[in-house]
Amino acid sequence: MAEPAITPRLTPIPIDGTTPCGRLETGATRPCGGPAEWHVQWLPGHGSFACGQHMAEARRLFAYIDRHRVGPDCNMPGALWATGRCAVPRGQAKAA
Repeated sequence: MAEPAITPRLTPIPIDGTTPCGRLETGATRPCGGPAEWHVQWLPGHGSFACGQHMAEARRLFAYIDRHRVGPDCNMPGALWATGRCAVPRGQAKAA
């Protein structure tokens, strides 16, 4: 039997300060949604959040480019992936 796929969350990540786990079980209509502990970069420009349980699953089953603990910049508009973390560029205009 094939292992279930873990799909990067491709729907817009909320910018309300929440970082929900994006693991979508086979046949499920909604992702896990639990509090994420990890931010995973699957491919350049494609990432998702994972709770501890689903990060353990991802480590067993899949390859990824990088991961880091979820931090305050991870779901901020304009944040970019930096080695080991997300960061908002210094030149970016401040939010109103």
